[in-house]
Amino acid sequence: MNLRRVRNVLANPKAVVLIDHYEEDWRQLWWVTLVGDARVLREGPELARALLALRKKYPQYRDGWPLERAAPVIALDVRRLQHWRSSSPDRHRGSRLDPGA
Repeated sequence: MNLRRVRNVLANPKAVVLIDHYEEDWRQLWWVTLVGDARVLREGPELARALLALRKKYPQYRDGWPLERAAPVIALDVRRLQHWRSSSPDRHRGSRLDPGA
């Protein structure tokens, strides 16, 4: 709980996650942003699902457990999704989608 990112979420839950893809061929560029409210998971079924997902995805989590048992996980309740790719017809601005739609 002493990690700076955890303290930041507790102080201000507004958060953005950026995922981007870079290629030398700029026609292959794309990005996605997820905008929402972050929460720190400390217990319960949502935390258990998150930790299980880490174990499934990363071998180092299957072979050993590098995290403390009480390690917090940050969850994001996505309110808005924005995306862009260079091959989009309107490639000069990002588009917005409502994840609830």
